[in-house]
Amino acid sequence: MIAVDASAKAELRRKWYLAFARGIAALLVGVLALTVPQPVALVIVAAYLFIDGAIAVAFGVGMGSSLWIRAAFVLEGSAGILASLFVLTHGSSHSYFVLTIATWAVVTGLLEIVGAAALPNAAWLVAVLGFVSLAFGVALFVWPSLAILSFLYLLICYAVVAAILFVLVALDLWRAYSRSA
Repeated sequence: MIAVDASAKAELRRKWYLAFARGIAALLVGVLALTVPQPVALVIVAAYLFIDGAIAVAFGVGMGSSLWIRAAFVLEGSAGILASLFVLTHGSSHSYFVLTIATWAVVTGLLEIVGAAALPNAAWLVAVLGFVSLAFGVALFVWPSLAILSFLYLLICYAVVAAILFVLVALDLWRAYSRSA
């Protein structure tokens, strides 16, 4: 585990609501992707990537005292924002769409695993989330020609698992924050 000073720990605890927001966003994507037509699902996925990326950047930018945590979250968020823009501009091609999501998932997973090493709370949950993201991305690289419906079901499964893990991280951070406040 990487040493994190007390002010970075306090900042992490105060930002529990951002992890919660990421969980709710993932859950909404999982539900909405199942209920809307394919072109709308593409826009919803792009919106999720952008929102999740913006939240991750906001989480990282506020971590003034820990360069390690700040870098991991800002890079993760930037990957989401870039992926969302690529999906919106090139997403009509199924292969570009799937490979973009796969790349985003692998990058995000690796950064979450690395970032977990610096987290004082919920580190194991963030590491699990990283491995889930990594597995999702690898599955998409292995089977890039999945039919869109199969891809959406896989995405929904990922979104629900990610939502649960983000909410658990948020609850852990909230508990730590309420004890320290």
